Amino acid sequence: MSREQLLKKPSSGNIHLEIISSVIASSTLLSSGMSLGFSGVALPHMEAPDSLVKVGPQEASWIASLANLATPVGCLLVGPLLDRLGRKNTMIFVGVPAVCGWLLIAVEPSLPRVYLGRLLTGLATGLSSIPSTVYTSEITSNAMRGILVTCSSISIAVGILTEYCLGWWFQRHWHCVALVSGVISILVSGLVLIGIPESPVWLVSRGQNQEASKALCTLRGTKSKNKIEKELNQIIENCRAYRGRSTSIARSISGLALPQAYKPLIIMNTYFLFQQVSGLFVIVFYAVDVIKIAGVTADAYLIAVLIAFLRLVTIIVSVWVNKAFGRRFASIISGVGITLSMFALVGYCYFVPGAAAPTPVLVNSTTTTTSIPQALVGSTDAPIPMANFSLVENVTVVMSESFQGVHGLSWIPIAALFVHIVFGTIGFLTVPWCMIGEVFPAQVRGVACSITSCFAYLSSFVVIKLYKSMLMSMGTVGIFTFYGIMSLLGTLFVMIYLPETKGKSFEAIEKHFANGSGVPASPEEVSLQTKNSKQPIIRPSRPN
Repeated sequence: MSREQLLKKPSSGNIHLEIISSVIASSTLLSSGMSLGFSGVALPHMEAPDSLVKVGPQEASWIASLANLATPVGCLLVGPLLDRLGRKNTMIFVGVPAVCGWLLIAVEPSLPRVYLGRLLTGLATGLSSIPSTVYTSEITSNAMRGILVTCSSISIAVGILTEYCLGWWFQRHWHCVALVSGVISILVSGLVLIGIPESPVWLVSRGQNQEASKALCTLRGTKSKNKIEKELNQIIENCRAYRGRSTSIARSISGLALPQAYKPLIIMNTYFLFQQVSGLFVIVFYAVDVIKIAGVTADAYLIAVLIAFLRLVTIIVSVWVNKAFGRRFASIISGVGITLSMFALVGYCYFVPGAAAPTPVLVNSTTTTTSIPQALVGSTDAPIPMANFSLVENVTVVMSESFQGVHGLSWIPIAALFVHIVFGTIGFLTVPWCMIGEVFPAQVRGVACSITSCFAYLSSFVVIKLYKSMLMSMGTVGIFTFYGIMSLLGTLFVMIYLPETKGKSFEAIEKHFANGSGVPASPEEVSLQTKNSKQPIIRPSRPN
């Protein structure tokens, strides 16, 4: 059963139970956030000479990026799992690759085990991208759905914050960070197992009406089946109607040739590309390193924790900003903010003597750097070949001598990073994930969302993987300048091409892309079309 099966339900029922069930379901995304944040706090100590695993710049780039390489696979697998296993069982199953991945990293770590662990946690990230949002949409009333579906984004942000806090606490013991992350994943799966019922919508779709009635009674906080009879009948009726509206994959793919399909597909994929090359996720995956090379003299781990907390607060605020001012306005303001903040970092690192940490340089390399195939399939009895390198200055080491005399201006990079996080989260980081559920016609929505999500994660993999090489070849000022220019181009792109979707029906959005015009003639028409549109807006969870 597809995501488009979700129904309108009465707003009656126990709101507290809806909130609790939605929060428990969204907690499955904690591991996704922890996977995103792990490399940001672990790599600086993994690159240290006394690390349990010998890691150089190239190995570090693989450790950071591998998770994003596996995430699209999870995104493609989760749809069939949702239909076959159900919403609840799929959310429990997500914990299996997550726990296995964390344990591989934590217990007797080696480079191949860390690589494999990152692949598994990335797979879990993809598997967890949709189930909690679908479950929440199916069990909540109209009055609460719009608010509670945002719990998934908040949960990812909490996961990143949790990982940064663990990194700050354990410091060089990065394997302990992975171990605690694995324990949290186990606890979350247990909480889902005992804390929530299966989705009544899925149970009805499988012909299990009696079990659906019991689940609905639990969710609405009543023992009387009479109180939920009307809602259950509405679910049954909608499921029957949905079976007659199914669309074949071949028809969906052929629909991509329509201008109302390929135009938003190009726009959204380009938006995601600018999201990645603006450096937003580089700060997540290399948090401590970026903070240090930016010239911040304070405790980099503490600053990373503050950044994660600021991101969490901003995600909550961004819900109001997008609702009040629309996607286009939020994207433009976001682009302006991240552009100015990135060029502020460029100016600080360029004009203030000794401000930026020295750029790492790879010298006297006599052996080929370990590649992924070597690490993953090599014998465990023989040592894995690694680069014989010497870093003139390691990006994870801040030389206090370099910052003498600039302490009076050291607040500038901190402020710039904070501004970058706030404005990036309001728009570029969150808006594209919101819009992919709105801009595509119903006929191609599933296929188009899958293509766009996979492209987003694959482009993220490339950008994260290339960060270390770009830093060594371009230097601190060069790489910040690159991110600043890309942010500027991305801002110009959304100003020119990104349409506003706030307050518009699906019909109006399709008309905009099909004919180049688009807003309905009057607010009353918008309201009427919105009421008549029965396609719900279901958005996959995203990294923030």
